[in-house]
Amino acid sequence: MLDLLLCIISSVAIVLVFRAFEKYNIDNLLAITVNYFTAGFIGLIVRGHVNDFETIPQKEWFFAALLLGSLFIFLFNILAVSARKIGVSVAAVAFKMGLVIPVVATGVLYPERNTFSFIKITGILLVLVAVTITSLKKKSPGFNPKMLFLPFILFLGSGFCDAYYEFTKEHYLPESDLELFNSSVFFVSGTFGVIILIINSLRGNIKISTSSIVGGLILGIPNFFSFYYLYKALNAPGIQSSVVFPVNSMSIVALSALLSVAIFREKLSRMNWLGIILAIIAIAMIAFG
Repeated sequence: MLDLLLCIISSVAIVLVFRAFEKYNIDNLLAITVNYFTAGFIGLIVRGHVNDFETIPQKEWFFAALLLGSLFIFLFNILAVSARKIGVSVAAVAFKMGLVIPVVATGVLYPERNTFSFIKITGILLVLVAVTITSLKKKSPGFNPKMLFLPFILFLGSGFCDAYYEFTKEHYLPESDLELFNSSVFFVSGTFGVIILIINSLRGNIKISTSSIVGGLILGIPNFFSFYYLYKALNAPGIQSSVVFPVNSMSIVALSALLSVAIFREKLSRMNWLGIILAIIAIAMIAFG
């Protein structure tokens, strides 16, 4: 349970750091790129040795690292924009409601370990309602209704990444390769970020700032440990992944909502609060139904 708790704390920190980026006028892409290289090097430090780094292309999980790495930087940018334009609570709900996808996937692929009851199926359907309701916002200065598609991209993208991560863990990733795999994913994301930064610099659309670099360094710490401790929690004896994902998500949604109101004074409508409550109820139904 300690691993799960540390994963939750790290994940909430990620969303809050993104929200703080707006206050300090931090460039998302630059900070996110720095963040991935930071997370990658932390993984190598935790591993304790890098003498097998050149063997990565021969690893069974190499393709998974490439795919997840390319998706992560895309989703992280979407998450950053969502946290700034729509709010921490909405971004957190959409990002973590994607748990439906790995729960369904594990139930289909490994039916002997994950069963579907009426309560669990109802919870899965309730998730879709919760994401929709939480995403609704009253018109306010700077709010663009066109941004409402962002939560659904987060929902689908994060769900696919969680499901594919679980599939990779199950079939291709030995525990001894955990840090090396995570570092590989982060370095792939960072490399894509550098390519995009180069393209933007050629167009004159990039501003290098110390605050953006520092922001990326700070973000990289919880980013690495959110994945590190999620993997540890998934491998803990006696705990099903169909429970780990929902409990993790429920806690992140609740804490993100409370802290966004307390720290950033976010104003949530009754409809938003209803969506958050429904999200927590839905997650509980999925976890324990």
